[in-house]
Amino acid sequence: MRRLFDYIEQILAGVFQKIDSSCNCDPSGLAYVRILSGIFFLAVYPPRWQWIGEIPDSLFHPPILSLANLISRFPSTSFLFTTELLATLSLFFVTLGYRTRISALLAALLYILNLNFVYSFGKIDHSIMLPVTLLCLAFTNAGHTLALRKDRFIDPKIERLSLSFFGVCIAFGMFSAGFAKFIWWLDFDLTSSGFLSWYYPNYYMYCKQDLLASWIPAIPQVSIEIAEYMVVFLEISGMIWIVVSERTWKYWLFGLCIFHLATHLTLNIAFTGHVIVYGIFLLSPIGRVKLSWRKRTKQMLLYVFGGVSLGVILLRLCEVFVGKVLLDFQGISIYGPLLLWGTMISVSFVLLFRHQNTLKAVK
Repeated sequence: MRRLFDYIEQILAGVFQKIDSSCNCDPSGLAYVRILSGIFFLAVYPPRWQWIGEIPDSLFHPPILSLANLISRFPSTSFLFTTELLATLSLFFVTLGYRTRISALLAALLYILNLNFVYSFGKIDHSIMLPVTLLCLAFTNAGHTLALRKDRFIDPKIERLSLSFFGVCIAFGMFSAGFAKFIWWLDFDLTSSGFLSWYYPNYYMYCKQDLLASWIPAIPQVSIEIAEYMVVFLEISGMIWIVVSERTWKYWLFGLCIFHLATHLTLNIAFTGHVIVYGIFLLSPIGRVKLSWRKRTKQMLLYVFGGVSLGVILLRLCEVFVGKVLLDFQGISIYGPLLLWGTMISVSFVLLFRHQNTLKAVK
């Protein structure tokens, strides 16, 4: 029995070591990801929670395992205003690198707290990975470089553990989504389709008829069936690729980006928040790319990022105090998410295939 336990322990140690190697990121690259994450949150997924205070308390039905059960009604508008303001300022500090670790933790906790109230209407969305992204960055050295006030250097073991945990969360989350499809979609029956069961209600009931949605009926049923099986395999295989190598893990995430782009083109379902979730691993290798930039050029880029983030923070602060949405990136047009996913795929392609040195693990 002792030998069996030792054997199992050796296998698990090997698996954990593989995950640690696959999810390892360059610290300087994480600094760039931190800046992009702050701008992304402020521009695309800003904290907007004041509307919850205007909802009748009769609609307050939180899930059983929810922090919202600690109270019996929706919080007041003044409380929601305070959390909005604190979260907005925290995201701005994350972007600038001012006490990044504390700011990221505060923003993540405020997002998680208010998502409990957002989910008190009976529907749970896919946005939980966004605050988890901030939690992951909080336990890395993303705030140690390119920062207005550098964070204390954290033990690399803690950073690698944080990134590994985050990678497992992504892989397991996609597995949980793919497992349900595995049960219902893999029926080898051409008279039924899991994809079309989503497509037709979206197309006719919710009028999601943009981009390539109108082309779907012209696709042969056999092709749709094959695509469904490929999607199922893609979603449930993340736990395999994260153990194999860093290369297969990055390729799998790249495949997810293409999958989400295809979902947006056909079903008009964007999953825009996943851009920055995958970006932790797909964009962080930019720190390993050796470019012949002059120091002045790098400073100009930082000034551009700073100017953009300052403009966005001023806009979001106006929204917080006015209590109205002044600019909704996702509501501008159907092409906003298309631009984000297209940019993500293009940059990731360059980092994965053009600069092969970015896939070498950092020791």
